[in-house]
Amino acid sequence: MKFTYETNVGAGLPIISTLNDLIRSGDKIVRLEAVLSGTLNFIFNTISETIPLSKAIQIAKEKGYSEPDPRIDLSGTDVRRKLLILSREAGYELKAAI
Repeated sequence: MKFTYETNVGAGLPIISTLNDLIRSGDKIVRLEAVLSGTLNFIFNTISETIPLSKAIQIAKEKGYSEPDPRIDLSGTDVRRKLLILSREAGYELKAAI
């Protein structure tokens, strides 16, 4: 089975191919709006007065929502990676930050 980079953005939904289709048809992408981290979304919706951040992270990891190392999600590394991919696909020349 072959995996391409589209599986890294949008959980395999045809987001990148849709961007490419828009660009090929002459459209220019000027703004992207997205929930770029299902993990962070889950954590923010789970934490409460009774569920601390540490427990919400543990639940996300147990459910398989987070990266194997949740620090990748919590540090913003995963979101930065996705933004870089989408921005480049939208036609913007960006360099990866170290």
